[in-house]
Amino acid sequence: MNWLIDDIAEGATVIYKGWSMQTVGLVLLGALALLGLMWVLQQGTTKGWLCGVCAGMRLLFVALLMLVLMDPVVRSQELIPQQSYLAHLYDVSQSMNIDDMNGLSRMQVMKTLATADAPAPARLDEVYPHVEFTFDT
Repeated sequence: MNWLIDDIAEGATVIYKGWSMQTVGLVLLGALALLGLMWVLQQGTTKGWLCGVCAGMRLLFVALLMLVLMDPVVRSQELIPQQSYLAHLYDVSQSMNIDDMNGLSRMQVMKTLATADAPAPARLDEVYPHVEFTFDT
């Protein structure tokens, strides 16, 4: 239960998929009217604090039933690096041996850009674990 309170405190939202807020209000008013009716009917048979306990238990039951029927969902957005991967896909076909980048082959340029010293891959590799794949024709 603490994780739910922590998620809501950090900005998570609770979505009620089942009912609109107007319907929730009407059901709450009906539950309060039912509670009042039960209180009046129990005054003759139950005395003292037991009448309040019985009414409170009925109200708690109605509130829990409403919560279950509304089918709540907690939506939280956070980055979990262990669950996200960055895929590096490299072309290693024969066309990568063509020299067309200032006398360098495409393969040499790709190796230069894919090293950890290059600024973009270095920043991304700090955030996400990476997996490397190669393909050719």
